[in-house]
Amino acid sequence: MNDLAPVHVIGEVSLMVRHNLLRQTDHLKDIEVVLAHPQALAQCQNWLTQHLPHAERRAVSSNAEGARLAASNPAWAGLASERAASQFGLHIVAHAIQDEAYNRTRFSIICLPQTLATPPASGKDCT
Repeated sequence: MNDLAPVHVIGEVSLMVRHNLLRQTDHLKDIEVVLAHPQALAQCQNWLTQHLPHAERRAVSSNAEGARLAASNPAWAGLASERAASQFGLHIVAHAIQDEAYNRTRFSIICLPQTLATPPASGKDCT
């Protein structure tokens, strides 16, 4: 085990990921920049190419940051969740624009060895 990271994987969870296009106004017209985490930009590439071919795609640290920035400029849009739209007072201009309808992200559940022992192998483990 690595002395710098004394943790182990005890499980995983898979969550649906839906990327929505958010902005100050409720239409696609005049969007110059789309801001999001690089992974979200990649996962919405086909939709963006089809619907916003001239908009700059700008990578930022997170989708929440993209939504926050989109709230500051009417020509900008962010790719983020419905919760981010609510939090930053943005309209959802387009719902679930990810290229894969069943887009999922897997998260590992980790813990310190002193918190919980490593579970025994089940033979069906994928983590």
